[in-house]
Amino acid sequence: MTKGAGGYKFSPDAFIQMAIQLAWYKTRGEFTATYETILTRMFKHGRTETLRTLTRESWRWVLSMVDPHVSVCVLVASTVA
Repeated sequence: MTKGAGGYKFSPDAFIQMAIQLAWYKTRGEFTATYETILTRMFKHGRTETLRTLTRESWRWVLSMVDPHVSVCVLVASTVA
């Protein structure tokens, strides 16, 4: 883990994936399952696989980010949690 935006500890990849989810929702008004490649080469017969990054938690986070009634304190807490 590295220091993310604002000094919070999360991976740069996680930051980008959530930014993609938020941008997609704001431009399209709907959610989509984005795919991310993951490497399993450390395992026997490992290969590249894909992972869907739209989870229940990311869905909730995106909705909280676009809700004008959600306070800044709640937004920060949901990002750090």
